[in-house]
Amino acid sequence: MNTNLRRYRYWPLVAKTACIAQHLSVKTARGPALGMPSKSKSIALRKAWLVDSTVGLNAAMFAAIILASRLRTPDYVFAFAFFAMLAFAFIPFAFKWVYDNSRNVYTKVREAAFCVLTPGICFLATLGLWMHSKVGAIAFQVLIALMCFACPYLLMKSQCYKTEMRGPWDIAIVGP
Repeated sequence: MNTNLRRYRYWPLVAKTACIAQHLSVKTARGPALGMPSKSKSIALRKAWLVDSTVGLNAAMFAAIILASRLRTPDYVFAFAFFAMLAFAFIPFAFKWVYDNSRNVYTKVREAAFCVLTPGICFLATLGLWMHSKVGAIAFQVLIALMCFACPYLLMKSQCYKTEMRGPWDIAIVGP
């Protein structure tokens, strides 16, 4: 039996899996803007980040325009494209600005945003699914509930069954 068991607490694990639930509900596009490769000393990493964020932004805006073209009136198209521009272009830079200017406050704001936004986004995703398929919406809610509450519980309970394997792949420990 492994003597170096990591002790998990249930509610912090639930909070972390709620973050995953939020990403399951809505694909966020703020990852490249918050990534720190842009501040790396490596020129290759900085350029790769720029290409990655540009390609991601172009793909997101292209998808938004394709979806907006299916709407009924030009006002709906404009509103949808404007919201997509806010979501994919401006909000990531606003988050990056907040992160750069307030490192300590940013983590608290992010955690509070996850606590508020995650249930709201999951509710909106369920509502959207409910309009198309009631069974799909119920299955989605069951999946989210299992992922947020059952999986952390099972992780905590399975810790006592972990074993530490040693073999030739480990780093050699040379005694004094």
